[in-house]
Amino acid sequence: MLVQCHDGLDRFPICDAFLETLGLTKVVHRQGWESIYHLPQTLTVSQLARTVKRRLGIQGMVRVVGDLRRRVRKIVSLWGGIGLSGNSYWVRQAITHGADAAIAAEMDEAFTKFAHEAGLPVVETSHQLFEEIGVRLYAEVLRKRYPQLKVVTLTTGRPYQTI
Repeated sequence: MLVQCHDGLDRFPICDAFLETLGLTKVVHRQGWESIYHLPQTLTVSQLARTVKRRLGIQGMVRVVGDLRRRVRKIVSLWGGIGLSGNSYWVRQAITHGADAAIAAEMDEAFTKFAHEAGLPVVETSHQLFEEIGVRLYAEVLRKRYPQLKVVTLTTGRPYQTI
């Protein structure tokens, strides 16, 4: 049997698994699927970006919107396509609820402008990378639940290179 999973896994387990990989487990505000997390310590945006790269094993660059020297503590997760301009409602809500930075799976140009104008620093990872962490966790759940099945995950990481 071959199964491809995407949309149904955003809530379980993609969001939480991704953020746990980054060491973000303390939720300070939750609204539906969206959450704001407290960093264990205050970091500059530059330190946050470097931490994200290190914990995710990202080779190359990550895109960052905002002042790299700004100190941040409350992080909103922009999972999946939430960092695209058509989904800015949650970002406005997150700012209202005290988020002072974001980690996005992906952003489009219009969203980077919105985040910059709103004063919200954002570190972009990769939509694919973001989701693969949760898919690996889901594969473990399937292996335990159905030990007779061979469960294999196919990973691509970030499907592009940076120069």
